Amino acid sequence: MQDYLKEEVFAEGLTRNVPAFSRFFDALGNTHGELTNYADIARDCGIDSKTVKEYYQILIDTLMAIRIEPFKKKQSRQVITKAVKYYLFDVGVAGCLRKRYLIEEKGSEFGKAFEHFLLMEIVAYRSYKGSDFRVNFWRTKYGLEVGYVIGDGEHGGNSSMTSGAAIY
Repeated sequence: MQDYLKEEVFAEGLTRNVPAFSRFFDALGNTHGELTNYADIARDCGIDSKTVKEYYQILIDTLMAIRIEPFKKKQSRQVITKAVKYYLFDVGVAGCLRKRYLIEEKGSEFGKAFEHFLLMEIVAYRSYKGSDFRVNFWRTKYGLEVGYVIGDGEHGGNSSMTSGAAIY
């Protein structure tokens, strides 16, 4: 699976540094769906953080990943976290990269996979409806998180969801 996805990027000529991109791609399994720290990923891969951002952009441009921003209702309000999250285009691919395969429908790995599944359904619905509503996540300063905030925070019809501790 990894080789196929890497080859897609190389075939398009989007990067010429094959070893560096391969290290980045291998690191995706551990960073998928988590708050993104470009400096940590860069250090682990032996590249600079600007290159990490470029590699993520390649994944977005090739529809292999999506970027989720933290929710900010008012521009004047401080955002608890500025870190973004990246999700791969498929729950199974993400599990393969993580080298974790779900056996039971419980535990934190199942919760993360379920949250990813929900995101993919939201994105598919948005595309099907031809809508452009925002999908964000919200995190408190204490580390509690709402998985997805749907909408702009200004109009009725906004919604939020979280997989919650009960699923884990």
